[in-house]
Amino acid sequence: MSILESYLDQLGALTPVKLGGERKAISLKAEDNKILVNRLMKEGKFNNLLLASVTVLHFALFALATWLVYYYRTSPKTVVAILGSSVLSLMQITWGLRGLWREKWAIDMLVTILPNLSPEEALKVVKILYYSKEEIKAGASQLLDDGESKEK
Repeated sequence: MSILESYLDQLGALTPVKLGGERKAISLKAEDNKILVNRLMKEGKFNNLLLASVTVLHFALFALATWLVYYYRTSPKTVVAILGSSVLSLMQITWGLRGLWREKWAIDMLVTILPNLSPEEALKVVKILYYSKEEIKAGASQLLDDGESKEK
């Protein structure tokens, strides 16, 4: 369960609403914002360390591939194999870095703006960010499903 999901669940903001029924009031406290900001800051520190580690790994793999290509420069088949595997592994790492960077951006944004918002406004911002992430996941799975249906 993500930090945003646990925050919304704790406040009761994830419970489904029956159409035509009464909505339950959500009790909001300023302490909830502080707890969320503290959890996000801890997660942000971990993500920063992870981002730095993956970036170092990215450059280390590139340096290793460059050295191997130089070392095996007289064997074209080996050079092609090294470059092919290097490019594929670096693409995967770059894709992972992109995801980490997006998460870092979202955490930094929330840590910056949440202390200045009222609990009601903070809840709205967290809901928007949480549901936009869910839409992105749903959209990606829908694209994959569409791709599979076109192949059949």
